[in-house]
Amino acid sequence: LLYLQFGWGWLDPLVSLVIAVVIVLGTWGLFRQSLHLAFDGVPEGIDLVEVHAWLSAQPGVVDVHDLHVWALGTSDVALTAHLVMPA
Repeated sequence: LLYLQFGWGWLDPLVSLVIAVVIVLGTWGLFRQSLHLAFDGVPEGIDLVEVHAWLSAQPGVVDVHDLHVWALGTSDVALTAHLVMPA
């Protein structure tokens, strides 16, 4: 209506861009979390150095290497590691 009445042809693309920016800003956090989960990133709140130290402190463990932690979903976490123990 504004285009027909006032000749504001530039208003439609401007409003479209504003709406697009609002959508991107509103979903950016969810998009980042989704990518982090899709690429098997270490879940927030898990400190690999602390996990490594805890595993190394266990009785009989001489060395820990190839430690990997990733999220299986929003509430499940998986861990793999090579623990070296004396023969």
